[in-house]
Amino acid sequence: MKDRADSCAKTDREFYKEGLVALSNNDYDEAIRLFNTAFKQSPGKWIVYEKLGKAYFFRWRHNEIMNLFKSLIDNIEIHDEKQKN
Repeated sequence: MKDRADSCAKTDREFYKEGLVALSNNDYDEAIRLFNTAFKQSPGKWIVYEKLGKAYFFRWRHNEIMNLFKSLIDNIEIHDEKQKN
């Protein structure tokens, strides 16, 4: 329940900043949780992808890194197609 209440009260920017603190404290699981929440609120922010990928890397979660960056590439392609139209 706490996660749901937190996500309603905080902005993506706040989750991102808290994720940076967790990452700098080597609390990778918490950083992943926070960056994932920021990512869900603002999926187009590339910096969140980068930091989430870094947290996954330090937890040796390479499959998640691959999925994350595939999603980033797909979103870039979708964005480019929208701009062409």
